[in-house]
Amino acid sequence: FRDTRNPHRLRVFSFLDENDKANVMPGGLARVSKSDRGIISTRESGESKDVWVRSLEEEEPYSIANELDRTRVFTPEIVPSRTAENLFWTGRYAERTDVISRFAMRVLDIRNRGISTVDTFERDHENLLMKTLFDIFDCESLLENPNSDPDILNQVLKNRDCPAGIDFNLDRFYSASQAAREEWSPSSILAIGSCFQGWNQRSGPFDDGTRYDSGVESLQLSLAAFLGLNLDSMTRDEGWALLDSGRRIERATIICGLLRFLLDSDQLKAEMQSVLNESILYILDSVRTYQSRFHEKPAPELTTRLLLGEVDYPRSILHILMRLYEVLQKVPTPVGAIHPGETILPQIESLNSFILSMDRNSG
Repeated sequence: FRDTRNPHRLRVFSFLDENDKANVMPGGLARVSKSDRGIISTRESGESKDVWVRSLEEEEPYSIANELDRTRVFTPEIVPSRTAENLFWTGRYAERTDVISRFAMRVLDIRNRGISTVDTFERDHENLLMKTLFDIFDCESLLENPNSDPDILNQVLKNRDCPAGIDFNLDRFYSASQAAREEWSPSSILAIGSCFQGWNQRSGPFDDGTRYDSGVESLQLSLAAFLGLNLDSMTRDEGWALLDSGRRIERATIICGLLRFLLDSDQLKAEMQSVLNESILYILDSVRTYQSRFHEKPAPELTTRLLLGEVDYPRSILHILMRLYEVLQKVPTPVGAIHPGETILPQIESLNSFILSMDRNSG
């Protein structure tokens, strides 16, 4: 188009509606030349301008409030399946990363301060603890690989392909949480970024595993912040239930693996068994609770009682199962299947019976 002032071109936008009828948008984008030579190019002083089409009659004043009812997006009754899956695995990988970091912190702590004057004691304790970690995550074959780092702790701290490693699980936690980004508050997004970016900034340049302790501590604090924020800020809907149930299922699985290891360690010498017992309590953040509950040095029977059947203790299997049953009530029953909560009730009853038998035998 050319007018008496400057050459210009008008680009309009059209589309087909559901009835295959062509519609032209009321407006467009104009490119205007600043010269009178008819050359319309942004490289030669051209510029773009919006085009507005005036109506033939006066329009009603526009108000966002008047548009709310028409444009409102209603929350669906069910969380979309992809979001649901990512929330569930965000919870699992958050819990898994936290526990693995506690394994690493326990080993780093003992390397730094020592626990025995016997030359091989600390190394034997570390190997038993690390092998238990790899067994829980079903990757003990990595320990038999001749190409693997002989220092098992380095695999946990540095190997991105190790299922029992921090990087492996933190990467998956970050990916799952980013895929469900719309569920998080701004503070939760900051905590997620602090977990992932903070760890990667600290872990890269270090060659000595014992220099990772500040990075591991920072990661634990960031994970605690993320999990705590979502307890306070997320609506208690199906999405929150899936995040919470993922955490609890992962925690219960890990506790069962550690208790199995503890009960199988009765052939070890008393000193080693006692230190391993303390390590398990440390990893599960239960040392203070054990001390205040029993006022005794760590013993397998009491540790098992605490982590298995203390109904008021959030890290006991019984409490986790009972809470998981409550949380899953927010999740609808799948079509053609029983509600997932119904599969938990028999486990709670069976565990209660077992705990009662333990109490009778100990009494």
